[in-house]
Amino acid sequence: MLRRRIMIFVMVVAFSQVGYAQAPDKPLRLTEKDSEKPISVKVGDTIEVVLKENPTTGFLWVVDTLDKAFLEQTGEKEYKPDSDAIGAGGIMTMRFRAIASGQTKFKLIYHRGGEKGNRAAKTFKTTITIEPKT
Repeated sequence: MLRRRIMIFVMVVAFSQVGYAQAPDKPLRLTEKDSEKPISVKVGDTIEVVLKENPTTGFLWVVDTLDKAFLEQTGEKEYKPDSDAIGAGGIMTMRFRAIASGQTKFKLIYHRGGEKGNRAAKTFKTTITIEPKT
């Protein structure tokens, strides 16, 4: 019995010394309503832009303004349709990581790709202030 108690005590002490990595912070999620609003993040933070898109119409969200000295796109653009119906729209998600402190402009445009002189049907833009990581 004493041996078992000692073993339990040793295990409790050992596990109390183990450090657990803190779960990464959730990305800052931006939607259409956040366009034109300035935002602030810290170096290392992730920004997730989530917008309605309907690629079946030929319209796609693409990056127009991205200063790679401050932000980097992480991963590929993702698209999830709202339904299985032909021609259904859905949700597009792009992620970006803040890599240096400072201030930068950021802009996405929604346009029909491949057409010359094509104007944006919509824009998503903001000014991002990136603070040093503390």
